[in-house]
Amino acid sequence: MKIKAIMDTLVSKPDRAGGSYTAFRYTVTETGRQVTGLVGRGCESNVSWALGLKGLCDAQNVYRTTHELSIRDWNRVTSDFVYSGSHPEAIAEFIQKELRRTVKVDVYEPPTA
Repeated sequence: MKIKAIMDTLVSKPDRAGGSYTAFRYTVTETGRQVTGLVGRGCESNVSWALGLKGLCDAQNVYRTTHELSIRDWNRVTSDFVYSGSHPEAIAEFIQKELRRTVKVDVYEPPTA
């Protein structure tokens, strides 16, 4: 069975008030396209639920990892992430919208002899 996507869930250790924060990195293995997003507090399980919605991927074709980071590391890693929503439907729509967005990439082609 071929892995079609990688879902990295990034969870912070609890802060002084006991709250933790969640973000994700969704990578399509075939193209290398990556979508990153922040998720509402306490919605870690919704990231996994989002995979089964909107036809993103079969649950068996996604490699999932969860990383627990200190607050300082979590803030550093997620500094340029945008909010994607809290509900699984909103997260799935956000991932699909970002994957459809076209990105211009300059590809270096060596001169031919």
